[in-house]
Amino acid sequence: MIQNHDKTNPTVYKILKYVDENISCRLAVSRIAEEFSYSVSYISHLFKKETGVSLQSHVISQKIEYAKSLLSDKNVTLSEVAAKCGYKSVPSFCKLFRKYTGFTPSQGKNPSIKYENKQKGA
Repeated sequence: MIQNHDKTNPTVYKILKYVDENISCRLAVSRIAEEFSYSVSYISHLFKKETGVSLQSHVISQKIEYAKSLLSDKNVTLSEVAAKCGYKSVPSFCKLFRKYTGFTPSQGKNPSIKYENKQKGA
């Protein structure tokens, strides 16, 4: 997601980098706001204004992309993928994954599956 950072607000760039570096952690918007010493409303507004996507949607989208890359390894179990993406519950991870991709994570292990993000802004 960190592509054309020379035009990105420095704080938003740091947030993007933080999300990328901590993708395997639980990343609530409140935790990110606390990390940068901003209020949830300020950091959410700033991120949406600069990127056109909500911070929460960005975090979920990045986690889904990370999960897709992990699922390509046939030796990684579903519970390992969920844990590596920062989810404690496999069922909640599966539900979210399906909501955003249209496929279950198990179907995602099939190399012929072509993902499309179902959620707007994801």
